[in-house]
Amino acid sequence: MRAELDLPPPDDDFDRKLISDIHEYGWHCLLVADENHPEHAEQNAALGPDPIYDAAFAYTVGLTLTRDHPELVLVGRWPQAHAILQSAVAVIEAGTHFDHGDESDDVLEGYPVRFHSVTREWADYLLTYASWVHHRSPFEAVQLVLPDRETRWPWEDGYAGPPQPIIG
Repeated sequence: MRAELDLPPPDDDFDRKLISDIHEYGWHCLLVADENHPEHAEQNAALGPDPIYDAAFAYTVGLTLTRDHPELVLVGRWPQAHAILQSAVAVIEAGTHFDHGDESDDVLEGYPVRFHSVTREWADYLLTYASWVHHRSPFEAVQLVLPDRETRWPWEDGYAGPPQPIIG
């Protein structure tokens, strides 16, 4: 982990906890509930056909600053979202770097995972706390995509897992 981090000053207890986690663990996990946000309809339409705010998602804050790795995003109502991201971070800490198109059997036992780049527009729009810790400067993010129990991907016929719109 980098010794000196240039993090913004906290405004409240939530910010203080996020910053504390980045200092202690090198990252923080944010869970975003799946809610219908009609006020985002215009921006969702401009960014793509899948309304991401209609799906739950979780993401890391701090990996770019502490591990020189893109932030991770996991879309879908996965009961163990934090544990899944934590497993991916452990693989990163062991020396692996995930980029667009990579596939790994090391994150989940018995299942492969794939990674897709997240566009700057989606990263700025969705990963608001990651943007905040980067002082609103560009940062990289990759989406961690999971298969269903039969190892079918969300874009394949018969996929039976939580909705996972690809966001980049």
